[in-house]
Amino acid sequence: GTVHILNPKLQPIPTHAAKLHGAVTSIALHPDGKSFMAGTGLSQRYSVDVSTFTPELRETCHFGEIHDVKFPQKSSEIFVTASEQDIRVWSAVYNTELLRINVPNLTCYAIDITPSGGSIVSAWSDGKIRSFFPESGKLQFMIPDAHNDAVSSLAINNRDGDNESLWHLVSGGKDGRVRVWKINSKHQTMVHSMKEHRGAINALVCNRDGSQAISASSDGSCIVWDLQKGVRIHALYDATVFHTVCYHPDESQYITGSANNKIGFWDAYDGSPIRFIPGGGSDVTSLDIQSEGTYFVSGSADKNVNVWHYDNGEMISTGQGHSGRISTVAHSPDQNSVISVGSEGGIFIWNLITPQEL
Repeated sequence: GTVHILNPKLQPIPTHAAKLHGAVTSIALHPDGKSFMAGTGLSQRYSVDVSTFTPELRETCHFGEIHDVKFPQKSSEIFVTASEQDIRVWSAVYNTELLRINVPNLTCYAIDITPSGGSIVSAWSDGKIRSFFPESGKLQFMIPDAHNDAVSSLAINNRDGDNESLWHLVSGGKDGRVRVWKINSKHQTMVHSMKEHRGAINALVCNRDGSQAISASSDGSCIVWDLQKGVRIHALYDATVFHTVCYHPDESQYITGSANNKIGFWDAYDGSPIRFIPGGGSDVTSLDIQSEGTYFVSGSADKNVNVWHYDNGEMISTGQGHSGRISTVAHSPDQNSVISVGSEGGIFIWNLITPQEL
């Protein structure tokens, strides 16, 4: 990760060396000859002044797959991403990195943000749940051995009476277990541990009042859980791998995305299937519904972001730009944009225009 200037004898000049973060992969001299750009294998781009050889970080991004993205509930101006070895907080206005939380040699699979915005909770490949302060990035608390294998998904569980000092969390693991946690300032206590899935938990989402959660698994099932009692309410079955699941805003239906390229609509009363529509050219990996429930967005392994009309199931528009499988899509709280993240480490911000605005 070092850039040198060489003398005519091709020897490094000790006073002209710049240490960069990551292996240097490319160099381009500015036309005026006063500076040059250098890129590294950790997706950092620097401008280096030739006279002083002082590096200035200009742009940065994730160098590995991005697994999750979340907005705070009350802000569309910042968002948080989870990737290999770190969590990053970004400005959606200036498209710049605001904070980086490093956890070396581990992968963050999922994140969520408490309603107050006081905690960034994260799921990690070592089976631990870690919570960080969003202002400083310092560790707030850690739940060791939250799951026997990697923690693959989690969701903040907003119940009546929960506040900044006492709240609940639901986690899912690659071991197939779904666990409910009670969090306060001093202790993190497991309330329920439910084991009915036979495959990894790929997605987890809670309903509005925090009484239920639904988990999507690789075993071909989605299970709706009673979080007060820690028991199953009902289950959805299909001969496929479920990658993602969402509640409709009125909670009358669920929608699922799966490895058979289909988007499924299910009755929340008894879990019976209503209809299936083709979701694209490959696995449907992520879904997110507009707050009014009129439109929803999907991301898939064919690298496309699609906007759909919920009631008639018609595709309205398609966004192309990713060069890898899309991991997650998320609406901004103001519903004016969508962010998609992918396996190539790309972050795309899309302006959301509904047919009424055309």
